[in-house]
Amino acid sequence: MPPSAGLHGLTHLLAGDTEWRNIQTIVKTTLQAVAKIVSSHAVMLDTMDARIDRMQDAAFTALAPPPHVSNNDDDASMVVSRKEFLALVADVRKLKKRSVSPDDLEARAVASGNELKRRLDHAITPLQDTIRDMEEVLLKQFMAHANSSFASNEALRHVQDDVTERYAAKMSKIEQHMATKGDLHALEQRVMTDTKAQHRAQALQVKDTIGHLEKGLRKHLADQLA
Repeated sequence: MPPSAGLHGLTHLLAGDTEWRNIQTIVKTTLQAVAKIVSSHAVMLDTMDARIDRMQDAAFTALAPPPHVSNNDDDASMVVSRKEFLALVADVRKLKKRSVSPDDLEARAVASGNELKRRLDHAITPLQDTIRDMEEVLLKQFMAHANSSFASNEALRHVQDDVTERYAAKMSKIEQHMATKGDLHALEQRVMTDTKAQHRAQALQVKDTIGHLEKGLRKHLADQLA
């Protein structure tokens, strides 16, 4: 039997066989699982972006310039009372208590990165197991069909080579729709780096604001005592 006839017979057999339809169902289910995982990761990244935006808004509010105070000593309406001064001191103390050190910010960034890595690994592992199982099922079914349909060893060898090439092409297309583990690791590193940089910048801004407030309060206290 010529190799081309054997290939045509195998193709016709797989096209109308129940097991081939089962293979198509497995591929469809796997792609749906990939889409669900990608959607879940997108929601998680949106949540992280929202948290970062809230932190930036809080930092901008804390860094807002204080209201302008007139230097005219005769303007009695602009004189700060003792009660208002004590309230300002209390606000400064609250800012100090609420401020976070750079070490704490870095620890939080590392913890966030580890949590992201854990979730990604948890999501990828079942998918990798499914792909390996699908590889075994595909190879077994293809070889079973080939062995039962063709008696000629030469024809069987050509058919096996062709089936292996088709299988490799199909798996290549599936892998193109999936993010590799290296890409996910690069994404994790980029998120951690950006988060650390933003946290450090915000910590420095809060520290500068507290110093500015303390300097202004000392100057105001000295003016009041004078």
